[in-house]
Amino acid sequence: MAIPQFYPAKTQAPQQVQGIHVTRNYFSLFAAPVIARRTFTAEEDSPHGGNVVMLSYGLWKHRFGGDKNLVGRTIQLDNTPYLVVGIIGRNFYTEKPADLWIPYQFEPNDQDMAHYFEVAARLQPGVTMEQANAQLRLASDQFRRAIPNAIGPQNSYGVISLQQDMVGDTRSSLLVMLSAVGLVLLIACANVANLLLARASARKREFATRVALGAGQWHVIRQLLTESLILMGYGTAGLRKTTIRRHSRKHRVQGRNRDEVNCHPTFVAIAREMNVSSGEQVLAFHLPGATLPRQLN
Repeated sequence: MAIPQFYPAKTQAPQQVQGIHVTRNYFSLFAAPVIARRTFTAEEDSPHGGNVVMLSYGLWKHRFGGDKNLVGRTIQLDNTPYLVVGIIGRNFYTEKPADLWIPYQFEPNDQDMAHYFEVAARLQPGVTMEQANAQLRLASDQFRRAIPNAIGPQNSYGVISLQQDMVGDTRSSLLVMLSAVGLVLLIACANVANLLLARASARKREFATRVALGAGQWHVIRQLLTESLILMGYGTAGLRKTTIRRHSRKHRVQGRNRDEVNCHPTFVAIAREMNVSSGEQVLAFHLPGATLPRQLN
């Protein structure tokens, strides 16, 4: 819901902000951090429950200077006073950027059908997605009989997981991208292995000289291991600076929506595993050079 005008004080100019209608369980469902007072009560979320509002951390900080005494006071939304009942913490981000939240205040007996909203919920323990969808299909049939032509004969209500809603139809694209990255990594490992083998062959005279001066095979292996670990270290150092930047579209993640986010731990673990695999390739193809001194003896 777009709130056209926002009048926080008579001495400040109006500001257009973005607001969302939510139910009272919205904040507990998504574990929103509340840094001041509370969220909506059942009475406030009921019809004619009064004009109350919750503010985001950004709006509270930038418009009100982080005034801790703001909770319990009223602000003007479209020339209507709203009581501030709470403030949400800075680490909570919504699918659509929101500056404030207002209770839905559903009217069960309302005959107005022009309502469009999204629903998020948690399944009860022991309830599967198939069972939930079966119950919703029955509810769809009951609703269709009660209000004909409200929904099409082939349409029905259903639930999908949050992960499916977030990823959508991008799974196949991500798998193709993962395969391409794996192929590029394999090619890179092969190239590095060839370079190391060529370098080890070119160092035969160096190894022979070291052996002639009394160096054992373990000394040569230790040198090659040190060189390989340095290469792995550079790769790991570069990985720590990795970030994922969003360019074209917003992530459909309720509670997480930023232009820049840190790497997910799973992504970091996979990337590190790939880096270690590359290092193993380096070691595997670097160590054959260590057998050259024995062959030269």
